[in-house]
Amino acid sequence: MHYGLSKVSAMKLASDYAIANHKNIPESWIKNKSTGKDWFRGFLKRNTQLSLRTPEATSLSRATSFNRKNVQDFFDNLREVIENYNFEPQNIYSCDETGCTTVQKCPKVVAGKQCRQVG
Repeated sequence: MHYGLSKVSAMKLASDYAIANHKNIPESWIKNKSTGKDWFRGFLKRNTQLSLRTPEATSLSRATSFNRKNVQDFFDNLREVIENYNFEPQNIYSCDETGCTTVQKCPKVVAGKQCRQVG
């Protein structure tokens, strides 16, 4: 999975890089601490392997919380609850967060065209 840089982040990174390396750049880059939209358009034309893509929408909690320890803790808690309350299989229901959005709208990011999944 690749996360990419947003358009604004890429423009600021390019400006910071040019300033740090004492490149001859337009005064507006220093004043705005960012390149211009024309530079970015030209950058994408020069680097045809890159494009602006919309990342897959994933909630922050899902992206950061799905790890081995949290999954193990979940199943340990589930086992404990089932044993304490003697739930029968026919009394266990599956529920989800339908109607309750936890995913924010993602800005487009600069990513490789060959990347299958962005975000």
